[in-house]
Amino acid sequence: MMSQSRISRWRLHRRKAFLALFVVGIPMGIGLLLLAWVEFDPTRLELPSSVVFLDSRGEPIRALTDDKGERHLWVAREGIPERLIEAFLAAEDKRFFNHPGFDPLAIARAALANWEQERIVSGASTLTQQLVRSIYPRPRTYRGKLTEVLRAIKAEMLLAKEDILEGYLNHVPLGNGMVGVGIAARSYFGKAPEDLTLAECATLAAIPKAPGKLSPYRQDPSALRERRNWVLRRMAALELITSPEAEQAAQTPIRVRPRRYPNTAPHYVDLLVERGHANRESGSPWTAKDSERVVRTLLDAPLQRHVEETLRSHRERLADLGASQASVLVIRNRDMAVLALAGSIEYSARALGYNNGVVALRSPGSALKPFLYGLAFDSGFSPATLLADTERRYRSPRGEYDPRNFDRRAYGPTTVRSALGNSLNLAAVRTIQFLGYPAFHQKLTALGLLNDPSKGPDYYGLGLAIGNPEVSLEQLVTAYAAVARGGVLRPLRYLAEDSASTGNPVMTQEAAFLVADILSDPNARSLTFGSIACLDFPYRVGWKTGTSTRYRDGWIVGFTPDYTLGAWVGNFDGGPMKETGGAHGAGPIFSDILRHLYAESAPTPFTPPATLEQREVCGHSGMRPTRHCPSKRLEWFRRDQVECPLCTFHGEEGIHHELEAPFAGWLFDREARGVNSSFALASGTEDRPAPSPVEILYPLDGTRFILNHGADTVRLEAGTENLVERVTWFVDGVELGAVGPPYRLDWELAPGAHRIAAIGPGGIGDEIRVQVE
Repeated sequence: MMSQSRISRWRLHRRKAFLALFVVGIPMGIGLLLLAWVEFDPTRLELPSSVVFLDSRGEPIRALTDDKGERHLWVAREGIPERLIEAFLAAEDKRFFNHPGFDPLAIARAALANWEQERIVSGASTLTQQLVRSIYPRPRTYRGKLTEVLRAIKAEMLLAKEDILEGYLNHVPLGNGMVGVGIAARSYFGKAPEDLTLAECATLAAIPKAPGKLSPYRQDPSALRERRNWVLRRMAALELITSPEAEQAAQTPIRVRPRRYPNTAPHYVDLLVERGHANRESGSPWTAKDSERVVRTLLDAPLQRHVEETLRSHRERLADLGASQASVLVIRNRDMAVLALAGSIEYSARALGYNNGVVALRSPGSALKPFLYGLAFDSGFSPATLLADTERRYRSPRGEYDPRNFDRRAYGPTTVRSALGNSLNLAAVRTIQFLGYPAFHQKLTALGLLNDPSKGPDYYGLGLAIGNPEVSLEQLVTAYAAVARGGVLRPLRYLAEDSASTGNPVMTQEAAFLVADILSDPNARSLTFGSIACLDFPYRVGWKTGTSTRYRDGWIVGFTPDYTLGAWVGNFDGGPMKETGGAHGAGPIFSDILRHLYAESAPTPFTPPATLEQREVCGHSGMRPTRHCPSKRLEWFRRDQVECPLCTFHGEEGIHHELEAPFAGWLFDREARGVNSSFALASGTEDRPAPSPVEILYPLDGTRFILNHGADTVRLEAGTENLVERVTWFVDGVELGAVGPPYRLDWELAPGAHRIAAIGPGGIGDEIRVQVE
């Protein structure tokens, strides 16, 4: 049996054990119950959803606010430098790596200070407690403090110290609506956190004490400077830096960037937001924290800055021309990346500058002509095909159409190369008449250049050739890039995540090269453009201008194999400029940007497809030369294209360029104006084709005339493809007269309905009906 003394000792030990359990175990149990009761969800470390746009180098260009009106840019732990961490630890929590989430010594010190002041003057919060408080706000009471301590302990149980540091430095309030060191470093100092100096690190670490009072933007920075220098002395005392380092940093003035958040390429970002790329559903990647959407654009920020500076440098020049605004778009052809976009001269209320001219729909003028001639090349034309740049009226579904060239002149016989290079309207209208405007309407639709599906071919008619649909600069640049890319149309890419489309062929490789070759040929445009110094490049650049009616819009779009860029000038309120076209209005802007792109090297040259070859042609007619042709040149043809006919311009005499019947009216008008001409109507009919049918050029069938007081006359005009000796005019069956080239005759109007006929040799002719009221 156990002795009485042993039983007494056992009972004594048992009482001590129960006492120890009561003293230690019960509080521990209560603590564990409280920890279980207190909520701490690590997923709440995710910041409220916000969007940050980055340029192609990963630098922020815009940070949109979250639903709290705050901006933030999450920085991973490896992107936060040790010096910045040390500054925050010195300022806020020097024993961070040695406590379990709360600091008993700091709490005791704070409690004593609060008791002495009879109010809460110090909270002794650790970094962990501050992080917990940022996601679980609490009242400034002792109960709230206890809850915060328990949550901090729980956070330390669930998270590693490095994770808590990363969370804190991305949640810490740093004034002016900024949360975290990522956005603050870039906004205050224009740097990534890893590039901050010691003084800048200490400045950021000083702000959380009182973000409003210690704002770097306050007029008097003395409070912030005092707090920063205290952080530096604290770092030196903790042997995180040396005293000389602290003293040197303390002498550094506090310099911050102007009070604005990153806002590079504002129209670029606005456009992405408008198109839904700031929405999570759009599919762009999110950060690992899944709270911050990072939209990685393809913007080239240095090029963007140059574009914006270029536009500002032209403001006064444009104002003198009556233009208050300009827009520019630059893309890289190989991947269709949008490198720079400026929707106005200045993103402000000045001259309606918040509008984005890159996407505004405006009349393009002649800027659509390259696509007309691309269609012509794919329909059998060559750059040497002869066209008649002569005046005539046309019947269209919307009435009579009477086009004119930009300079109000007619240039007569011209090749496709000259017609496109010199942007001749009359030749372009004859080309679309031959091809059919429904075919060109279909081509423009495939190119994405028609924006109203309800307007069919008959709505635009022949005016499609000289730009009566409205298009945007964005659409034009995309379409011109298809020419630079060998006829393949691909969508623009604004985002790094945008997949590179294989594209859709919109013209053959051969047609694309021929258009590019003409647009990059200075000799092809010498007739009307002459030498424009700013557009005279030492390398081949394809470019085309456009000017809308009454000078409301001036365009230039150009390309090399590497880049396509476009510029527009005008007024956002639709007001006209002072007779300023695209070449002199937008041309200098285009030139400055292109020369910047090729400051270090020349462009890649245009490469002809193997299916093309060069042949010798007459320098005037574009036909196969004879020994009588005074000049010859080389021209591109498809290898399978039939040989041109022999030149009909030059006979044995070689005195004049002899023209056929379609140019008779043009020659007559030149002679009537006293213009000395090297052209003459072909004489004789030997070896000429048989007479062709006569066509009445004016009046048009169905024309209605309104008589003024007294007698009115109308000039009847006919034309033939081949020369005929005479054309006889009849009105209501009565012969009015017979005339030779250019087959014109005046007719005195009489009220009523009339039949007008023009008859050539052999009774071949044309008849129309008109009404005189």
